[in-house]
Amino acid sequence: MNRKTISLLSVLPLLFSCTSMGGGFYEFDEAVTNENGSAYYEIFVRSFYDTDDNGLGDLKGVEEKLSYLQNLGIAGIWLMPIHPSDSYHKYDVKDYRDIDPEYGTLADFDSLIESANDHDIDIIIDLVINHSSSNHPWFIAAQQQKRDNACSAADSKCNYYNWSDSPKTGYARSDTANAYYEARFSSSMPDMNLDNDYVVDEFEAIVDFWLERGVKGFRLDAVTSFYTGNSTKNVQFLTNFQNYVKSKNPDAFVIGEAWENLNNVFYQYASSGMNFFNFPMSELNYGGTAKSVQTMYGINFARTLVNSEVQLKQVSSVAKNALIISNHDMDRSAGYLLGDQGKIAASAYLLSPGYPFMYYGEEIGLKGSRGGAMTDANRRLPMIWSSTDDEGMCDNPPGADYDTQYQITNGAYDNLEIENSLTNHYKKVLNVRNKYGIIHDGLYNYTDTGNDAIAMFTITKGSETIYLIHNFSNVAQTFNLGVSGLMIEEAINTVGIAPTLDGKSLSVASSSSVILK
Repeated sequence: MNRKTISLLSVLPLLFSCTSMGGGFYEFDEAVTNENGSAYYEIFVRSFYDTDDNGLGDLKGVEEKLSYLQNLGIAGIWLMPIHPSDSYHKYDVKDYRDIDPEYGTLADFDSLIESANDHDIDIIIDLVINHSSSNHPWFIAAQQQKRDNACSAADSKCNYYNWSDSPKTGYARSDTANAYYEARFSSSMPDMNLDNDYVVDEFEAIVDFWLERGVKGFRLDAVTSFYTGNSTKNVQFLTNFQNYVKSKNPDAFVIGEAWENLNNVFYQYASSGMNFFNFPMSELNYGGTAKSVQTMYGINFARTLVNSEVQLKQVSSVAKNALIISNHDMDRSAGYLLGDQGKIAASAYLLSPGYPFMYYGEEIGLKGSRGGAMTDANRRLPMIWSSTDDEGMCDNPPGADYDTQYQITNGAYDNLEIENSLTNHYKKVLNVRNKYGIIHDGLYNYTDTGNDAIAMFTITKGSETIYLIHNFSNVAQTFNLGVSGLMIEEAINTVGIAPTLDGKSLSVASSSSVILK
């Protein structure tokens, strides 16, 4: 993208009623913390904010925007890979104990951690265990040792990887070693041999390194691929990893990417005690958040969410779901959730149990799909901060052919000044989530009101009970609650029409939500 003042073209009239102050910021009564399962915010550093005008986002840029995130209601950040790498996405790591020079230095990272602590924001980092870069010193040495038949020593780098003397599915050829190495994702990303104790020791030392620098946990990439086709060994490795991290910091947060159906995730991986992303609830499948919003079928969202919670609790008393609406490997939701659909989708998944994860730019309606180029770079486009100047604006990632310029009318700071903006809707929803800890870890049940557009939950924790209702329809709905004596506690209105409660009869505006107590 050209680094110039942006002229943005289209706008969606997104409306809701809220109270604002000081530049559109909500004032929170107390510090936002992740103790109540507050939302995490996923950041692709390269596309977030550029402080040195070279077209690349950097760690200093993340630090500069901590106040924005805090005021949004964010209490945790997930940084996509920040280690030295040859790719733009940086999932091919060359050094697990350093920062990619494009993003800054270890000193910059330490400064970010210190500032994040001051803003009551936890930081977790992407940890890529399944594979390294083919240019990692480990693999360079491994190829030479394999070529020289010097693999007999247990600590040989050769044994850090998986080899074959003949072609195999999922293996790439090393001309240096005159052999084949496992590389399920790419020849530039050789798979690690996680059966090797020395490899395990290496990653435990890497965990120590980052925990000592102040990170609060890790997102583990591609956990279902650690042992191809062997779920039992995957679970055992994850269990051991979780136990090790918790032995160093009992409060550390670990979450895994297990992009499979719920049965596989819950019954094969949840026994590790880790948290996992709930991809089926985000994808365009029947019953998931996006599909339920598109079909205005709230009752199906309610059933699916409660059923997934029941399944999870059957296999783990500690693991929690992590809901998303999109991430760096998915088309952005703003491309297919139109008008107020984006608002009710945000309300639905952000007011769900566990740990919700927002993707940077989601709160301003940033779009991006694989498109004609069929590249994930289109899903990782630059964050837009202002419609009037390009300060901090990043260039498109290599290979992207989707122009950020024509996606939205306003950037983040423009939207904060517009009471009815999507950004301020996210602020309102996050404020509500942070206020009610019961949303994070309460027991969820749903009620079939007889109105398919309505998702109605009863959430209990100890002696506390709240009722959470979403209207997935694009018109107002009036229905029988089936219970009397309740009062309206919170209203998240998208069209400026407040809910009304008359005995058991509740009226909720289109694409709006309400909490009763």
